[in-house]
Amino acid sequence: MIEAQTNLPPVSNEPEVDYSIPKLIVILLFGSVISAGLGYSLAFGGLLRIALLGAGLLIFFSLQSLFVKDLGRIALFLFIEIATLAGTMFYFKAAEPLEIFGIGIAVFYLLALWASRGGRKESESSLKVNFFRVARTVVSGSMIGLLVFEGVILSVAIHPANQEWISRKSFENNVSRPLAAMMRIFVPGVDANMEFGDFLMVFAEKNASRMTVGDVGFEDLPEETQEQYLRTVASELEKAIEGFAKADLNPNASVSDNLYDIVRSRFDGFLETLPSLTFAGIVVAALLLLMQSFAWLFNWILAAVAWMFYGILIFFGFARVSLENRSRETVILR
Repeated sequence: MIEAQTNLPPVSNEPEVDYSIPKLIVILLFGSVISAGLGYSLAFGGLLRIALLGAGLLIFFSLQSLFVKDLGRIALFLFIEIATLAGTMFYFKAAEPLEIFGIGIAVFYLLALWASRGGRKESESSLKVNFFRVARTVVSGSMIGLLVFEGVILSVAIHPANQEWISRKSFENNVSRPLAAMMRIFVPGVDANMEFGDFLMVFAEKNASRMTVGDVGFEDLPEETQEQYLRTVASELEKAIEGFAKADLNPNASVSDNLYDIVRSRFDGFLETLPSLTFAGIVVAALLLLMQSFAWLFNWILAAVAWMFYGILIFFGFARVSLENRSRETVILR
């Protein structure tokens, strides 16, 4: 006689539904805590902390799309979680422009909801729970929304109307000194820290050394005539540079400081002609292009971490995999 197996999971004759309201509340509270932490980090900075909490929120969204069955509840949970993120950030950094800030939050919410909806459809159309397919669907879509929001915040932070986009010291180390090193190949004696007036005199001397008037070279001229000629050439060169740069130069300041002022005046002038929304769009597009090159790697890594948490929660009985009357697996909260 063959004994009946008693360890098979029960077959549910009811549609997908979550039975445990307390567990749903725990999910909502946990998501709100992560969102608040990310909002706090975005307000005060810290690239590593922002990256970790952002990854944590994406992982949570993928788990939430499996544990919460009703799309209306998912929409409500996402609204509360993303509103918590926005509220926390705005509380600590209320200087953010409301128009741009609101657009960033709205895009993030809509894309996260669309991604969660895609995750639910993946789950509902599979006979077995394919966690990685669901997680990658939710993570990839939500990541785009999060990058759009973070790009909007970044555009506000680096806009010249709000603060310097690069410090003088950083400009000197990364721009002025390399340029001076290249110029020394052709004009020995040039240095980024020398006074701008001395810099012009070096160029004037370089030009004068090749000058001849008839059979008389520059070095054969009287010393007073040489000095007068060099001052005249340096003055004309300064006027030409000011005319090209459309900025006043300070002969007593360093070459690096004058170059910084020229670049700032031209670059800031260009950026300030761009509306804030246009500038935000450029920054968001650049960030998306940069990050989407590595998106496939991030999707797999975050999905793998989410799968680890999913296995732990199933093991400890937070949820269980059950069979429906259509012989399809589903994750149920009881």
